[in-house]
Amino acid sequence: MLIPRYSIRWMLGIMTVCGLFFLVVSLGIRGHVWAAAIAIAVAGLVLAIVVQAVFFVVAYWAAIVAESMFPKRHHRSPFASHTPPPQLLPPDEPL
Repeated sequence: MLIPRYSIRWMLGIMTVCGLFFLVVSLGIRGHVWAAAIAIAVAGLVLAIVVQAVFFVVAYWAAIVAESMFPKRHHRSPFASHTPPPQLLPPDEPL
């Protein structure tokens, strides 16, 4: 599905939450310490998520570059062979 489906209820809920958050931010700007603390905590959480996303993208890019620079090696078990191991007891046929 290419177009995400949002209901009016979800959009009104998101707008309400954003409105309340920015009300708290405006109270923090006006000098209420508790509101400033909540706004700073939310901003710190958003900043932490963004930094983790940036680090993931950098690590992903480094893995792609490293994969293209070095040849692929096929790792196999030293105990594996091209045939299955011999069976000590033959399987019983069901009646």
